[in-house]
Amino acid sequence: MSHFHAVITQLKNKERLIKACEKVGAGPVISQDGLIRGYNGQVRPADIVLNIVDSIYDMGFDWVPEEGVYQVVGDWSGLANSCRALSNGEREGNSLEQIFNRICQIYAQLGIEEATVGGKVGSSANVSINVG
Repeated sequence: MSHFHAVITQLKNKERLIKACEKVGAGPVISQDGLIRGYNGQVRPADIVLNIVDSIYDMGFDWVPEEGVYQVVGDWSGLANSCRALSNGEREGNSLEQIFNRICQIYAQLGIEEATVGGKVGSSANVSINVG
């Protein structure tokens, strides 16, 4: 039985998503056809993989062509327990929800920065995020 679950996001730009994952500082990013780790050594392919520091679990993102967005994938119970243990140690603010929220915030900030040309915000920026 698989422990992996997926949640649709409103994140659409691969390069921006990779940059956001790198900037969040939760771990290194493997961006090409990596494997996310889950319970009992299970693995699952993902388009973008965020290896959570000091964890045996990873967070990943898969492109959903029908929706035109990425879905976030992982072994949520394992990741939540692992992140909770990290936040009780030296790494404050590393709950699973906080990591994902920071990724979304940085993604949005990068979108705004990309859309800003000569001090003017362009109308083509798409930074719609639904994390609720």
